Parts: sequence; C-alpha cells; structure tokens
Amino acid sequence: MRFGRIPVKSTDHLDMLNSLRELYEVSSIAEQNIFADTVSLILGNLDISVKEIQMALHASAGLMTDNEIVKAGIIEGGVVQKTKKAGLSYGLEPCGYTCTLDSSYGYFPGGVIDPVDKPQFVSAVMGDEYVLPSKYTIQVATREILNMPDDVAGFINLKSTYTRHGLQALVAAIEPGYHGVIVFSLHNTNNKQGIVIRPNTGIIQISFFRLAQKPGNTYMGDYQGTYRG
Repeated sequence: MRFGRIPVKSTDHLDMLNSLRELYEVSSIAEQNIFADTVSLILGNLDISVKEIQMALHASAGLMTDNEIVKAGIIEGGVVQKTKKAGLSYGLEPCGYTCTLDSSYGYFPGGVIDPVDKPQFVSAVMGDEYVLPSKYTIQVATREILNMPDDVAGFINLKSTYTRHGLQALVAAIEPGYHGVIVFSLHNTNNKQGIVIRPNTGIIQISFFRLAQKPGNTYMGDYQGTYRG
C-alpha cells in the first residue's frame, strides 16, 4: 500500500497509518468517517486534524506514477525502462506505460458487419513494416500482457507520432480486474499514400488510475485472458 505525505515526524506513526490503509479502503463512507476519528484519537499527541488524516488515507487514488505501476505489477513479466526502437519509444513513462505492437493483425474480408454477431477477422502477420491504406482499419494487439488490479483502471492514447499523420486508435477503457493483451483497432483516417506501422515498436500509451475504492464488480468480459496467437 502507498501513502501520501502527512505532517508527522515519527516514522512509527507513519508506518501505523500505512498498516491501517487496507481496512480504510474496504470500509463504507460512514465507517471511514469513524475510522478517521479513531485514528485521530490514537494520534492525539500530534497536531493532525481528522480532515488531514482523511486526505492522507485517500492519497492513493488518482493517476499512478512509474514507481506505483512497477509496485502494482501491472505489466506481466516486469516493466521495461523507456527504450527507443526504429525512432519510437516504449516502456515505462513518468506516469504511464507505452506498449508495443504485436506482429499479428486481423481484417474483415468485406460485406455487412454486425458487431453483435462477433464477425470473424482474417488473420495475417506483418513483416518488418506494414503500410495501412487510406480509410482502412485493422485489428491489432499489444505484445505486453496486463494484469489489472481490482482497484485500477486504464485509459489509452495513441502515440502522438502517429496521430499527427492521421492514424487513429479505436480503443476502450481497461477495466479493473482485466488480464490479457490489449486488443484495439488502427484506422488510417485520411493519408492517401498509406501510413507505415512497425511491429515491436511503441504504439499506445496507457495511463493507470487507482480508484478511491474497489468497485463492486471487476471485468469478466469475453476478452478476459486474451493472449497473442
């Protein structure tokens, strides 16, 4: 568990508050108010208000930093420190993670598509590079496998290197409890000459947000446990 800064000089008190965080996070709103009052009595010899204690106990919610991403073990197999390949960076960012593109992709053979019927893609594999034609869409995935904690959600953005040239990533939020690769689509919006994309290089940036409290339900959708191949 992590803990925000509070105006206490004694590390013993800080360690004690850290150990109490888990109980606080699973409590109801009413219980949390009582909890903060109780902690205030315990630390009565220190000049800390109930409000300050509540703020400190809530400090874990929000955008996660690089250290927090590493500690949470979200990237299965361990994170990669920021690296550059073919001019595109990937790996750990100050407050996020840039995933790389897998070489496999899928496309629709044509005809009317009804997403409810889960139409089948035709599978193919990229070479060292792939030119995405204008107005064309393919389904792709990350090489990285994510293991989302029950109290963390993720939001995806395409790298700006691509967006500046008309490439669009069609994505959804990553829900708490999801485990697997990130499957999404790439669409060439208007570049008539085509857009070059390269497997094993940086493609999407993910920002991870720790929730103020754990949700009542976590992800149990069709893509749970999706892996490459």
